[in-house]
This record gives sequence, C-alpha cells and structure tokens, in this order.
Amino acid sequence: MGEFLALARHGSLSAAARALSVNHATVARRVKSLEQSLGQRLVERRLDGYLLTPAGTRLLGPATEMETAAANLSRGGGEDKPIGLVRVNAPPSLSQHFLVSRLAKLCRQHPGLDVDLATDFRSVSLERHEADIALRFGRPQDGDVVAKRLLPIGFGFYANAEWRRRVQAGAEPVFVGFDEVNAHFAGSTLAV
Repeated sequence: MGEFLALARHGSLSAAARALSVNHATVARRVKSLEQSLGQRLVERRLDGYLLTPAGTRLLGPATEMETAAANLSRGGGEDKPIGLVRVNAPPSLSQHFLVSRLAKLCRQHPGLDVDLATDFRSVSLERHEADIALRFGRPQDGDVVAKRLLPIGFGFYANAEWRRRVQAGAEPVFVGFDEVNAHFAGSTLAV
C-alpha cells in the first residue's frame, strides 16, 4: 500500500522510489500486484507521469487512513500527545527560509509527529489527500478547504548600482516573467 501512496503523491515511479528508498521497479511491481489483488487499475501512465484512475482516487482516502493508523500504532504514544504523519507542501523559498527550522522545533517538542515536507510550486490537492497542509502565495482555487491568510508578503524592485543609476537617469527597466503555466504565482514578474 505504501508504494501506491508514494506513487499517488509523487506522480512518478522514480520520485516514489526515492521517497521510499527502493528501486523504481519495486514500486511498479508492488503497485501492479495491488491492482491485480483488487482487480482494478489504480494508476494510469501518462507522458507527464502517473495519474490516479477513479478506483485509485477512491482508494487514496482509506489507504492514507491505514498509513496514519499504522504510524500511530508503531509509535504507541499517549492519547494526549499529537502523533502521526502530517504532510506539508510549500514553495521552496518558504520552506527553506521559514518552515524547516520551525518544523524541526515542532518535531522536537512532539516526537510522535512525523512531518513530511514537500517543497515545490506544484499545486497539490488537499481533497485528494496529496497533503494535509499546503502553504501558498495565493488563495486556493479548488476544493472544500479551510484557508487562512497567514501574513502579507512584500515585494520590491532591487538592482545593483549600475541599474539604479540607469533607472534614475530615466531608463526603463526590462521586465522578465514566468511562462503562462506559472504566471499565476505571486511575484511572477521580475525587473532587470
């Protein structure tokens, strides 16, 4: 079941294998075995990775609950202490410069917690249990989720001394932006 969950979360055999510290062939073989035992296809291979079939989507919730229950049993902590797997997804810059140290402190305070931090810009689905908590620079566009604005983030234009002199002399800065796929990110335009 772990291989299926890893493939569902990461979208590729190689990424799932890295997450589990196994060979990608092992992930493929175990997912195929699970599909055979259930008599249903759970994943569909696409050019850009693997996607869940409707049967795979239905299995995702119960499989995640099984994973959490197994983790809770293996820890055996008291009922008054937080325990279990918590999957957090956030952009790399926010993760590296803000979250990592705070999550490390949280894990020291609550050793029963197992925090899995995924750092990417990909918009994960909380409804499909791809993460438990997702931090984003923008408001979620889909799903029945609780969203709370944590804090405003300021953006500014920065330049070396040469560009500062050029702009002060009346030169127009050149703006460089992300491609259309990533244009929705806050701060997606840079000045040069």
